[in-house]
Amino acid sequence: MAFGPTSEIYKKLVINEQRVQFIEMGVGINRDPNLMTIYTMVQDPADIDNIIREIDNTITYFQNNLVDEQALDKQRSHNKYEFLMNLDTPEKNSFQTGPFSGCYRRYGMHQHAL
Repeated sequence: MAFGPTSEIYKKLVINEQRVQFIEMGVGINRDPNLMTIYTMVQDPADIDNIIREIDNTITYFQNNLVDEQALDKQRSHNKYEFLMNLDTPEKNSFQTGPFSGCYRRYGMHQHAL
């Protein structure tokens, strides 16, 4: 919600101003919690400090403001069904559930992530 393709920062930096080629956020599936990773590809190296400032401002906003409950429910639903739709072949199933079983050493933990 903060850095995805429907986020304000994505619309601003990728679509409207075209200052970055992409901006993405991810959290690894690890047994021990870790920090999120935000990565982007900046068009102009001279603009890096400004891009970092935009990212910091977005993080600060989400630290201080609640996410709209309806938007959050919509995102949860999307994530859930995107995960489930990628279980249609044995190969995709192993790619989807493998990280969870390897991390937690048992199957069924992916249900807690949904």
